[in-house]
Amino acid sequence: MLYASAFVVGAATFALVALRRRRLAERAAERRRQRSLALDSDAKEAKIMAVGGASCPVAWLGQDALAVIIDLIADPLVPTAAVALSSTCKGLWAPLRRLPALEVLKHQHLQAVALISKMKKPSCSWLAAAETLYFHNGSSFIRLPTGSPPRARVLQNYQLVLRAHEVPRKLNVDDLATLGMVFSTNGLPRLQDLTLSSNYFGDQGVQALCKGMMSRGAAHSLRYLDLSGDYLGLGPAAAEALAAIIQEGVLPNLERLDLIGNPLGNQGVAALAVPLRKLQSLKVVHLEHCDVGDEGVASLMADLVMDDFRSLERLHLQKNKYMTHEGWQIFNSAVSAGMMRRLDIGYSGLTIDSIRYGY
Repeated sequence: MLYASAFVVGAATFALVALRRRRLAERAAERRRQRSLALDSDAKEAKIMAVGGASCPVAWLGQDALAVIIDLIADPLVPTAAVALSSTCKGLWAPLRRLPALEVLKHQHLQAVALISKMKKPSCSWLAAAETLYFHNGSSFIRLPTGSPPRARVLQNYQLVLRAHEVPRKLNVDDLATLGMVFSTNGLPRLQDLTLSSNYFGDQGVQALCKGMMSRGAAHSLRYLDLSGDYLGLGPAAAEALAAIIQEGVLPNLERLDLIGNPLGNQGVAALAVPLRKLQSLKVVHLEHCDVGDEGVASLMADLVMDDFRSLERLHLQKNKYMTHEGWQIFNSAVSAGMMRRLDIGYSGLTIDSIRYGY
């Protein structure tokens, strides 16, 4: 009996010792696993920091500042740069996960894709490299720089010609808002020639475009802007939007402005008068068929000083049914004073002599 009791006690003691050793071993293994995970985490963080974390000032900026950085690098036409950078830099990856910037960029890119699909071009990179963007009555044309890649040079003068059974895909207000958004992100740095004639966007489309272009430097290279055509129906509201961006210096190199066939009226011309006078690069202005009367001509020509219309060579005012001899005489007085180098009366039904001598 005594030997049995001793055996039981010995067996129980052995079992307890074994259990304790197993628990100690498990705890030691857990500590090693935790230490390994911590080392892996530190190694990954050190790698990220080496790429663009602690060594990069953006890692220490606040949320608002990082949001500004994201906005600056976000390109709706080619968004891969912002996404790639956010995946390699801890300072940009976290805010992109927390802020709606990535969703905004995605939405903007989809808008740009919809616009470029109307032009039946292969990718948004065409817009980014364009020197000429032509969209008239449903047909489109993009001219790329001479130094473009070989494939782009092959397609450099590609033009979409509508077949008889195709419905013209004209630009609307949403398309102009998208184009303005691209301008606002400086997405068209090389664009020199923008033709948007004979589309259906009206005053609201021009206002949306100008809102995007209001960013200084957004249209610095633009030299020719064509908003002509009977379908546009641009009135004083559109003229005021154009006047605002010219007044703000958004189009410092604009040389030619075409507004043919839009019912701007005297109010629209009066809104454009002062900004156009001060635009030193301006050479040609087309205001034919714009319902301009003598009052509109007076707003353009009254109280001119020597620096007004400094480079202007041609001001086309023909075929404005509300203009009388009085308006043409105001126009001719400015020409006679040397304010413009050429008087273009076109098919107005008047002659230089009839203007000068009032018959």
